[in-house]
Amino acid sequence: VDSQHHTMAKYFMELCLPEYDMVSLLPSEIASASLLLAVKICNQFEWNATLQHYSGYTEEKLYPIARKIVNIVSKSATSKYQVNTTKNFFLHFIAYITA
Repeated sequence: VDSQHHTMAKYFMELCLPEYDMVSLLPSEIASASLLLAVKICNQFEWNATLQHYSGYTEEKLYPIARKIVNIVSKSATSKYQVNTTKNFFLHFIAYITA
């Protein structure tokens, strides 16, 4: 996992903070699902045995949580709890990747 995955996963976790639906989940589940989502978006490698070992979660266990995060990200641009950070984040992230 490189800094791109780390940055994207942190952003996903931050978006989960004000979401009531995420309260019932363990912080490690949210962190692992955020990392899984970042790995899938960047499409550089799969969720492997090493990631499973250190996170303690299988890819199948994390899919439902990752789907919730996708829904949160998709509605974050119009949410009254987000300060238009989605657009700004991705603009900065794309600039970071291409730099």
